[in-house]
Amino acid sequence: MFLLTYFPFRQIRKLLFLVVTVAVFPGLNARTSLQLGDSTGLAGNTIDVPLNLFTGDVVSGAQIDLYADPAVATIATVTGSLAGAGHIVDSEDLGEGKTRVVVYSPNNSSLFSNILIDLQIVLKSTIEENERSVIVESVKLADESAGFVNTALVPHATFSGPDSSVVYKMGDEVSASSVAFDTNESVDRVEFLVDGWPVVSDTEPPYEMIFPLHYFGNVTLSARAVDNDGNMFESTTEDYVVTFPPTLADWLDVFFTPGEQSDPNIGALLADIDLDNQATLMEYAMGLHPRRRDGPRESGFFQDGQTGVYQFGYLRPVGVTDILYTLQVSNDMETWSAL
Repeated sequence: MFLLTYFPFRQIRKLLFLVVTVAVFPGLNARTSLQLGDSTGLAGNTIDVPLNLFTGDVVSGAQIDLYADPAVATIATVTGSLAGAGHIVDSEDLGEGKTRVVVYSPNNSSLFSNILIDLQIVLKSTIEENERSVIVESVKLADESAGFVNTALVPHATFSGPDSSVVYKMGDEVSASSVAFDTNESVDRVEFLVDGWPVVSDTEPPYEMIFPLHYFGNVTLSARAVDNDGNMFESTTEDYVVTFPPTLADWLDVFFTPGEQSDPNIGALLADIDLDNQATLMEYAMGLHPRRRDGPRESGFFQDGQTGVYQFGYLRPVGVTDILYTLQVSNDMETWSAL
């Protein structure tokens, strides 16, 4: 049986630092996102293409310029009965495959955060798999006191993951996919996230990847689209349950090959491959990722307002029998006593 001594104070500072750094996403400075549905289909068929425009601003109207390759498809009609109470959806053929859609209110009433427009598209010929026949060239919004102005758009991403009713084991490989796009087809990549950490990415549609689950307990999976300008959009998350490996040997097999486990600098119990001052044995005991500098996923140190008692809590694997957990306290950071 191994004896584990855990010093929580250093980890608390580290955890707070991590929270600050991962909560800031550079480039996410726009509040408007656009989602365009699939526009592929068989020759001669009429298909509905949903278009959703989400904005955090309260606006009185929207102007959306669409383009459909005349050799592939034509936009027959544009309707938007769900665009907003009292609002009108109108469209104008600008020629050469371009169509302008305008959503407006005769009395300048506000249009709220969700605009839904249904596009009716008649395809003239077949198109290649995964190739879209309709793109959005530009989006402009208007408020009550100004005309239409260009709005910066972030890309959009949806997430489709594995069966969330299944209980998975740490190390299990799962598959996930995402539909992601930008107004000018400038999606650089789609990242798949586990508990907010990007684990794999795909640069070519259809965006789909297979990756292992390296965290235990209640975890979330999601997708994040990143465009060529660095703007990001993260999908909604889905919740999953992942169990911890039953033994240390099983846990080591999740993160290290047999050769790495025999290397004292990589997978040995006293190694520290991620240089976070936590040996591999400590990473196992706390259920951390031995190849990533992260602190306890849930941790807290606080004083009870009524009793004055200081409390410290953290998340660790349940059912681990080969580790003895001992908390220690110190007044001078040199002499420690077990609690």
